[in-house]
Amino acid sequence: MKEQLTKLKKSELIELLKMKLEKNMSDQSDTTNVTDVVFVKSNLYGTIGFMIDKDNAVTVDGKGDSLSLTLTQANQLISKKRYKILFSAGLLYFSEDRWYKYFGLHKPVIMSDDNVSKILSESINLEETLDQLTNRKSFSAMMNFLSYKIAELGTKNILQMNYDKQNIIEKYFSTEGVPVRLTSLNALLSDRISS
Repeated sequence: MKEQLTKLKKSELIELLKMKLEKNMSDQSDTTNVTDVVFVKSNLYGTIGFMIDKDNAVTVDGKGDSLSLTLTQANQLISKKRYKILFSAGLLYFSEDRWYKYFGLHKPVIMSDDNVSKILSESINLEETLDQLTNRKSFSAMMNFLSYKIAELGTKNILQMNYDKQNIIEKYFSTEGVPVRLTSLNALLSDRISS
C-alpha cells in the first residue's frame, strides 16, 4: 500500500484523499444530526471546567457526572488537543460508542474502578505499566487520577496488592513514609470512623 501511494502523483493522491474524506463524511451524516446531543462522562475527581470557545465554558462535577453537549459544542471540545488527550486516555468518555467513530477517536479502555483494578492487578511489570499510563509521569491528569483512584480502590477493598506492588506504587507516586499502604488506608479510615 505504501509503495502504491509513493508512486501516485500528487494530484492523484489528493483526489484519493478527497474521496476517502467524502465517503467518511457521508457515512457519518447517515447516523448523526446537527441537533444530536453528545453525552460526555468523567472519571476525573473534582469539578473540571472546559472552555468550548471564548464565550462558553462548561463544567463536569467530578467522577461519574455527565455533561450534555450539542454536536457543535462537542466538535469544538474535541478539536482542542488538551481535551482530546483526556478522551484518548479514558478519563473522559462518551456514553455512546458511535461518537468515537464520528470524532475519529480510538475507543480507549475507560478508567472505571474495575478496569483500573484489572490493569494494576494483572500487570507483570507494574512500574512499566504506570509509565505507559502516565507517559513517564508527564501526563499530570493521569498521575492525579491514578493516585486518587488507587487510594479509593484500596479503601473499598477492590484493589489488593502484595507488598512488592505496594512498594512500587509508593515509590512511583513519591509517597514513601506516608501511611498510604492500601491495607493501612483501610485501617486508618476505619479507625477514624469508629472514633
